[in-house]
Amino acid sequence: MLQAGTRPILERVLDALIDAGVDDLHLVVGYGRDRVRNHFGPTYRDRTITSHVQETQLGSGHALLQAADAVDDDVLVVNGDEVVSAAAVRRIVESHSRESVATLGVIDGDNPREYAWVSLDGDRVTTLVENPTPGAYRLFNAGVYAFGPSIFSEIQATPQTNGERALTDAVTELVERTGNVRGVRVDSPRADRVVRR
Repeated sequence: MLQAGTRPILERVLDALIDAGVDDLHLVVGYGRDRVRNHFGPTYRDRTITSHVQETQLGSGHALLQAADAVDDDVLVVNGDEVVSAAAVRRIVESHSRESVATLGVIDGDNPREYAWVSLDGDRVTTLVENPTPGAYRLFNAGVYAFGPSIFSEIQATPQTNGERALTDAVTELVERTGNVRGVRVDSPRADRVVRR
């Protein structure tokens, strides 16, 4: 519910998803969930919102696991604390295929230090490094993903770090084990990006 201009970032994220053609909206809520539910209600722009509660914040992968029972097909995952464009969402959806276990949005930039650094070989992700040391990195994780349904078992099989299950840890495991994670360059409203807390 952080603000971007006069509106919550999450509202802008849902707008981008709907504008990109996404109709089935699911939110994982935890701390501040009543504020989120009171703001949006059960629908947004005539689309039903299904809420999944993450009682304890144990990482982004753990958050996604809360929605596992509601998903039986490929799933689009978007960070809720960063502005994203409908064009970026469409590009990820169009680029994802059954042959790719995961598809990751990648953005060019000058300082991906607060984000995960990505290296590509063509359209394949070869490295994903969370909180990299300073360096001349040019590509980073845009926080927009498409996954096959196996992502839930992948998250559960990924070792926890400091008691948390990070989504990026599961993606890193996929990169290292399968080499089958696609990286798709997308544009983003860079000036509106929010540094993660």
